[in-house]
Amino acid sequence: MNYGKKLLCAMLCLLLMAAAFQGCSHGKDTSSLTSSQPVSSKTEEKVYTIGLLQFMEYPSFNTVRETFMSRLEEWNCDESLVKIDYQNAGGDEKKAEEICQKFVKDQVDLIVAISDPAIHAAASAVKGSESKVLAVSAEELGPQNTQAAEGNVTGIFGKSSVAAVIDLALQGNPGLKTFGLLYDPQEPISKAQAEEAKKYCGEKNLAVEEATLSAAAKQEEAEQTVSALCGKADAVFTPIGTGVGTLAGTISKAMNQAKKPWYAGTDALVQSGALAAVSLDYGELGRQAADLAVQLVEGKPVSQVPAVTLTEHQTFVNQTTLDAIKAVFPGELLDSAHFYAGSAEP
Repeated sequence: MNYGKKLLCAMLCLLLMAAAFQGCSHGKDTSSLTSSQPVSSKTEEKVYTIGLLQFMEYPSFNTVRETFMSRLEEWNCDESLVKIDYQNAGGDEKKAEEICQKFVKDQVDLIVAISDPAIHAAASAVKGSESKVLAVSAEELGPQNTQAAEGNVTGIFGKSSVAAVIDLALQGNPGLKTFGLLYDPQEPISKAQAEEAKKYCGEKNLAVEEATLSAAAKQEEAEQTVSALCGKADAVFTPIGTGVGTLAGTISKAMNQAKKPWYAGTDALVQSGALAAVSLDYGELGRQAADLAVQLVEGKPVSQVPAVTLTEHQTFVNQTTLDAIKAVFPGELLDSAHFYAGSAEP
């Protein structure tokens, strides 16, 4: 065989090898991804189905969903390989249960559940079925909601940043004496973080004042509650949760009128006017959730896709609120913070 024929054969072999590895492979830099192999050709025998459940419209949840979808696109998981049925429960736990039951009835391969109520509904629905659950929660309480479907669930969870938020408040005001807590007691995560905050405040010799608000509270009630709390506390903290978030504009206005800093456990409240938060990067939460999902699409059993806990947090600051209440933080802290421009009113 002459040199030209040998070269032609080699090129044909390379083309055949490349064709064998088409599928949900990453089209960009894959160095940071958790899965090192592209989806094998066996996944092309049928479309992998994902039921994507978001509990309600909320900035942090939206970010998780959007980055999850974008990451799958980076993996080249198009509709010929992965079909996604996106549903939003509108904050209704009963509807979340019905959606998950339908997912199981439709025999989806995987339910991706964003936030704890969605996780609980999904884990309950898949019990005794072949469907799997990928839980996505910003807090360590998430795994408690997966016990109903042990063996069928993996996921990605956040680590609490409560102590870091209190430390941030002390950096903004070293003379802080009384720390206020404002939260919805009906939300397990919010209630748990409030208890954690009280414990850590005790370690820091800070007195604690509590006030509660539900998502159904009227604007006047919220204004009165916040004003009363500001009269007792030097700063106020709202843990992770969606209930109080629906009143963020009203709370922010009342806090700024009192010239008191409002801290939060999620950057969504900072976008809505809170002064600052130490929070997970919800974009990273969504991206890593997609990386786990791709491993399941590849055919790995849940037992080989262990749950991941994100431990890194970022400081978020609302520049408008910072200027409105004339808050001061160390320069090195602000240099590393992510800033939002909010609509806070002085």
